[in-house]
Amino acid sequence: MDYNKNPQIHLVLRGEIWHMDVLDPTTGSRIRKTTRCTTEEEAMAFAVAEMERRARIKSPVTFRDFIRLYQDPATNPRYRDAREEGRSYGAAYAQRIGYMARDIERICERRFPKLLSMSLSDIGKIELKAFRSAIVQDKGICRSAQETFRVVRAMYSQAAEDCLVPVNPMVGLRDISYQRKVRTAYTEEELAPIIAARDMWADQREWAYFTLLATTGMRRSEVLALATRQLFRGTLTIDRALKSPYKDDIGLPKWNLVRTIPLSEIAIEAFESVKPSYGGRLFPFARDWNDKAIHTARQIAYQIYPKNEELHRLTAHCLRHSMNTNLLAAGASESLVAEYLSWSHQNMPAIQKRYTHIRAEKLRPIADLIDELYAPSEKEDDRTFFEFKKA
Repeated sequence: MDYNKNPQIHLVLRGEIWHMDVLDPTTGSRIRKTTRCTTEEEAMAFAVAEMERRARIKSPVTFRDFIRLYQDPATNPRYRDAREEGRSYGAAYAQRIGYMARDIERICERRFPKLLSMSLSDIGKIELKAFRSAIVQDKGICRSAQETFRVVRAMYSQAAEDCLVPVNPMVGLRDISYQRKVRTAYTEEELAPIIAARDMWADQREWAYFTLLATTGMRRSEVLALATRQLFRGTLTIDRALKSPYKDDIGLPKWNLVRTIPLSEIAIEAFESVKPSYGGRLFPFARDWNDKAIHTARQIAYQIYPKNEELHRLTAHCLRHSMNTNLLAAGASESLVAEYLSWSHQNMPAIQKRYTHIRAEKLRPIADLIDELYAPSEKEDDRTFFEFKKA
């Protein structure tokens, strides 16, 4: 058999059946498929016909039609397949992809309108590289640009799976890389007055939510899933987290790491000040809680610190980083802080990490230190804040 006529075809005999190595259109890597033929001549004829069939794939779907499928969760192909196969692909995530798909169409209209009218099968690596440049021109080198390009990559993977393109042209294209910004951390002197100004919070449940974020270092999803059963004799078991803010989808915390930590007195006060809903949930309306509470916190921060622009943009995750920074600055053990906050990427030697076992009661110094950091100060100089509040 003259293989020089078909250099892309490679036949392999396994037992009595011939197999062919071809490119997987989903990943771009080589896979082995059976020809169900027992002779080399029949196997080569089958392989040639298969390669010709792949080469004739001509998608009538344009790039505009393709990305518009993802703009509505009802027509999202990946969401459809995930529901049929039982894979995880939530409705909230499908909605988010819809927003990003509309943004992709907007970028094309502004920067690369020719791409919208091209057939999927006619778009190659050159066009996709140009589109990657268009994303950078529109958004800059940032996380949003990287996520946008990754969405297009996922879309093309689905197109290859649905046989809309013979080979996935995104295979081998590099992501948009960017330098991550350093997380902002706020000192205890900045956060303590916001917690102490309890009467400035119109909704005391929002105060409790913010205080729990600031004095426990829990992730937002963990606080939103809190239930009364998790607190017992001052010790909190963090074994649940909210997976979707659009519905009560409760699962395990990030990285499936369950931990038990003692709470500071101020955190216990915030926890017990909330009247739980039916079922014991502290914050059942998860979709609104974070945005409302953080917005109120920013307003209070503006009244107390009118010139502190960084504090006017505080976020829930920055409170977690602030807790980590303030505990370490106050002299807390790195291993204890890592255990208290459940840092999965803690920088500890592998052997130490393997043989270090920290019991919950050993974390009590962390809770006591939080009380010292965030409790209202009785110093004479600090009374000016309360005088300002009364004015």
